[in-house]
Amino acid sequence: MTETANGEKVAKLEDKTDKCRSASCLIPTTFDAPSLTRAAEGCLANLGSDPDLVLAFVTSDYRENLSQLIEILQIDGHASRIIGATGSGLYGFQKEHENTTGISLLFLKLPETEIKSFENPSNAAAIRLAVPDPVGFFLFGNPVASDAGGAIPVLHESFPEVPLVGGYAAGGPGAEDVFVFTESGIVRSGELLLALSGPLRVVPLVSQGCSPIGEPFVVTGSRDENVLTIGRKEAFSVLAATWEALPDELQAEAVGNICAGLAINEQVERYEIGNFLIRHIVSTDLEKGWLELADSPREGQTMQFQMRDGKAAEEELRKHCRHIREQYKTPFAGVLCGGQGRGKELYDAEDRDVRLIEEHLGTFPLAGLFSNGEFGPSAGIPAFQEHSLCGAFLYPASTQSGES
Repeated sequence: MTETANGEKVAKLEDKTDKCRSASCLIPTTFDAPSLTRAAEGCLANLGSDPDLVLAFVTSDYRENLSQLIEILQIDGHASRIIGATGSGLYGFQKEHENTTGISLLFLKLPETEIKSFENPSNAAAIRLAVPDPVGFFLFGNPVASDAGGAIPVLHESFPEVPLVGGYAAGGPGAEDVFVFTESGIVRSGELLLALSGPLRVVPLVSQGCSPIGEPFVVTGSRDENVLTIGRKEAFSVLAATWEALPDELQAEAVGNICAGLAINEQVERYEIGNFLIRHIVSTDLEKGWLELADSPREGQTMQFQMRDGKAAEEELRKHCRHIREQYKTPFAGVLCGGQGRGKELYDAEDRDVRLIEEHLGTFPLAGLFSNGEFGPSAGIPAFQEHSLCGAFLYPASTQSGES
């Protein structure tokens, strides 16, 4: 790690014997051309050559200076390919900046890797024609203008073995303050798929921030996004009973922190953390006893209530990081998309996710955003996630189990 003249920390991969390289920088300030120029120059210097790809995650206030930002990255950072999105907060090297302004940059040198972007991620035929053998997908969407998550099942059907990670842009307060962009400016369709092919290994990570409470039940009545009955009882009455059964010390903590978990795979003997897709309970209809979810549950699906839990989130993240460490050791770069309920709100501590990742995987450049919903695999199937940390760690394709 080095510092620019005004103190911005620039992370780099120290070992340049590897062909794949990266550098990152997190600037927690409003748009400032001199600071951004120094950061771009610092990343370029640490990378040692022109980047093949620059990921730029920004807060919404950067919109009015977006064209100048792109120009600085192109001129001072020698960036020909730029992919970016807005976040309500930012991840960077050893830091998480929540509910603040700034930019998080990741410069990547990816020799012999083909990089293509698509504004219609649901057109799998066109993607396959342009990228016959992708090794990884990054998907970003504007939740106001698009349904980028709707492309996930299509992509999985056509590319079942290809990892997919990403998320919805976040920010605000206006709809125009949430956007996805490239070196050409804002993506008007609101959807952008980045496809990588070549000698690269993309290792995904999904760590949910909830633990199951109560018992798993079967959804016996549903309509659109509403759960009508669970185990033939009014859905709200089951939720209330689940809350009342919690120990006294957990009841107050659970208020506002209970979500619904929809089973990914019904063929398991015992449901545990990671067996469910976490869904926010959007509203309750006390008169009808319905629960509205941020999804469309189906009759016959197993559902179990979940409680946002910092301890469970930490244990799960540790488990996944240990597994990745045992397989591949330290990556040369990382990209993170985290739910807006993570960070200090979940852990009551700052920088917890990035510190845990560093503790287990080592020190390496990374960048990311706090998103409005995340994309990543559960039980090997890419899906829309909530209240989760979805990440991708990059390795040379030659990296084998046990190698760094």
